[in-house]
Amino acid sequence: MKKFLYIIIGLILVYIILCLIGPKHFRAERSIEINAPSEFVKSKLTDYKFFQEKWSPWTEKDPKMKVSYKGNPGEIGHVLAWESKNKEVGVGSMTYINTNKDTIMHSLYFEGEGESPIYHIVTGDDKKCKVTWIMANDVPFFGRVFMLFMDIEKMIAPDFEKGLLNLKKSVEIMSFDTEKKE
Repeated sequence: MKKFLYIIIGLILVYIILCLIGPKHFRAERSIEINAPSEFVKSKLTDYKFFQEKWSPWTEKDPKMKVSYKGNPGEIGHVLAWESKNKEVGVGSMTYINTNKDTIMHSLYFEGEGESPIYHIVTGDDKKCKVTWIMANDVPFFGRVFMLFMDIEKMIAPDFEKGLLNLKKSVEIMSFDTEKKE
């Protein structure tokens, strides 16, 4: 019985040590240049129906997912909620939190995984802009062990790249069509 107790205490100590050396934060970030006015792009980044229908990298993974919207595009509190049987997409929601100069802030929630802040930083002018998509968060102490074996950057970055490319294509077509009509 003492050996069993020592083994349990040893495992707990190893776990705590791994928590101490595990990463305290994670960050995934990708950028793209878009040939469209920055204000126009910002308006599209706060429209979740546009996101879902035109540039979400997760829509392609489950085009039949159940989605719902609350609030108005471009207004703080606008929400996209989804339910998917595809484990890569899962169940969750995204809420438009705020815009501060060139940064658009969202809250991304995945059922069973919690909430993470998402940022879109848009810099540029009335002809061209750069959009950076960032997910960054603190890792709770007891979750740091898992982060030793997970690479959030490698897990999320391909989706960010695909989404930004879809955004670029969708916005540049719209921007071109808008200019052509005028």
